[in-house]
Amino acid sequence: MTRIVVTTRLTLAMQAIIDAARVHRYYVQCEDLRIDKLLRVFRKFKERYPDLLRDRFHAQRLRSAGKASHYLVILRPYAGRSGGFWLFASAPDAIEKWRDITDRHNRLTIYWWELVRHTRKGNASPSWTYRMQAEVKERVTQQIAEAIAKRWDGWLKRFLGSSAHWPGFAGIRKDRRELVRVARARWNRVRRASEDMPPVPTHYYARRKRRKKV
Repeated sequence: MTRIVVTTRLTLAMQAIIDAARVHRYYVQCEDLRIDKLLRVFRKFKERYPDLLRDRFHAQRLRSAGKASHYLVILRPYAGRSGGFWLFASAPDAIEKWRDITDRHNRLTIYWWELVRHTRKGNASPSWTYRMQAEVKERVTQQIAEAIAKRWDGWLKRFLGSSAHWPGFAGIRKDRRELVRVARARWNRVRRASEDMPPVPTHYYARRKRRKKV
């Protein structure tokens, strides 16, 4: 299997990014790209980093020899959503403007979400997950408060329903729980006891899916 993942599914792309981040510390990214630009990027990186077309065993041999291995994730545009790419390297070169994935000032982002480390309960070492970007979370919190105060119950119901389909990574599930608590507290504070808040659908867990060969 190659070191290239091309998908239209957001959760699958996010899983692939976590896979890459375990070994590849450096990255470049670009979002909001049309399919024609993504195709040009795809061709360019295949020529520039031919190890992308080899398997993980070849990548391990490169790193053992002190050379860089690479990993490419492409999210194709789908259903009106723009696409993007995330290119990873185990060691930087002078060609790309690489960022360090462990630098908190250079968080890898994908739409609303940013890649961060967290330590799961029962685990000694941290792992990668996603959480909502701080500025996005603040904006959504304000929108929830405004919707409740102005009785935009239809908006709140749609928001709670759509949030159940956010990528179900641990950090994102935690963010959603916090936003739901904010909504409940705000509702109980400003609405009548006889008024029921719209239902909160269950948030699914992200499950690993098999990827097709490129």
